[in-house]
Parts: sequence; C-alpha cells; structure tokens
Amino acid sequence: MATSKAEIDVVPVIAYRDTYKIADREIEAWRKTDPKGHKIWSTERNKDFGGAFKRLVKLMKWWRRENLSGKRPKGFVLEVLIAYHSPYDETHYGEAFTQALENIYDAYKDHAARDQKPIIEDPLVKNNDLLAKVTVPQWKAFLGKCRTYAGYARKAQDTDDMEEATNLWRKVFGGRFPRTTSQGATWL
Repeated sequence: MATSKAEIDVVPVIAYRDTYKIADREIEAWRKTDPKGHKIWSTERNKDFGGAFKRLVKLMKWWRRENLSGKRPKGFVLEVLIAYHSPYDETHYGEAFTQALENIYDAYKDHAARDQKPIIEDPLVKNNDLLAKVTVPQWKAFLGKCRTYAGYARKAQDTDDMEEATNLWRKVFGGRFPRTTSQGATWL
C-alpha cells in the first residue's frame, strides 16, 4: 500500500513455534521470519551506533524512494545493509550516509561485474537470503544508484560552498531537502 507520504507493506503471517512464517508466492510456500527478533536486532544496532542507526535507515529509505532503481531491495534489507556497511562511530549524518553508499558499492561491485548478486543472510533466520527476491538486474541497478549518489554525496561533503553542497544533497534526497538561503536553510 502506498500514499503520497508513506509506503507500507502489509504481509500476512502465521504463528509457527516460537516465531512466524510469511507467504512467499514465488515459491508457493511459507518462509520462516522473526519480526519480533528483527525489532530487537534493530534496537541493538541503534545502541551500537550511538542512536544514529535508525536515522541512517530512514535516510537510506528516503533516498531509495526518491531514486528508485526498481521495486527492490527495500525494507529490512536496507536496514541490514546500513548495519553492515555504515561507520559506527561517525557522528555527522551526511558523512555516515556517504560512507554507507560508498561501502555498499565497494562491497558488492565485483558481484555485479560478474552479473551476480551476493547472498546476504538474515541476521536472525538461518538460511534466509535477504536478496532472494531481488533479481540480478534489480541488484545491479541498486548498486549503480549507490555509486552515482555516493559521488554526489561525497562532493557535497567535500565542498566548502554551502549552496553547491545543498544542490548536491537535493540531487541525493530530492526536492524536499531544504534549500540554503543567506538566512540559513528553508524547507520547501
């Protein structure tokens, strides 16, 4: 379900022992999932990142929504990518986000060059490849976006010209990113 302000996935689940299963139409079976465990995992990552993890995930999801490379990857996959490829100790969100895009591209560019995608294991559910539903073309398009927008973000981070930096960040995050005026930032 999508609205002009939010995108929400609604997925039916069934209780299964101490966890849940979700329907997978493509394989016509129920796959194990652990939404409660994922929530705890995410909260723990937020502590590891000094409270910055959830904000970085929001930045990643906003960036992906503004710069679609296809239907996937999204959701929890993006959270895992941020956890695995963002600096834990960077306090500047622009720099942390820039490094995340750079690190994601660097980690997986060789797979893409070979027309492959990696296996990214679910941190809680063994043998659950988070990229199972992501096609190779979708993955390559996503990595291409990471590379392109990491370039814009790096230029924004490296310039001393606030107007240039703002224009570059607007390329990364879209037109709702605040413009800079002589009085400071303004939201449009």
